[in-house]
Amino acid sequence: MPRYSTDRRDDRLRLRFCVAATALEFGAEDLCLEVPRARGPLIDLARQVAMSLAHNVLGMSHTRIGALMQRDRSTVAHGCEVVEDERDDPIFAGKVGRLERALLRHVDGLATGETVQGCDTSLAEAPSDEGPSA
Repeated sequence: MPRYSTDRRDDRLRLRFCVAATALEFGAEDLCLEVPRARGPLIDLARQVAMSLAHNVLGMSHTRIGALMQRDRSTVAHGCEVVEDERDDPIFAGKVGRLERALLRHVDGLATGETVQGCDTSLAEAPSDEGPSA
């Protein structure tokens, strides 16, 4: 059984989630990752990570990701290869690993109808155990 909805109408939303999460992790503007002509080393790498996550975590095909991101499927496949090659770098691997875990928690939460564990939506400050400072 797939980890996510197989309704293709949801693909754009799932890909958008990958793009937004990747942009946050890499410090890029998420809208740039979806613009075909936006270029630059950071934008290109973050876009490749988002495509790789959509393929490896969400199970989307290279063809579908390419169609949604206005890229050829071979460009998506190349991006996935670049991400795998870059995983030798421990910092990069840590970033991609965090994104994979976050996406899996999100997808699992959607599949079961539960909220994602560990997300604190409270804006209130936690009470302090310490007394007033001197």
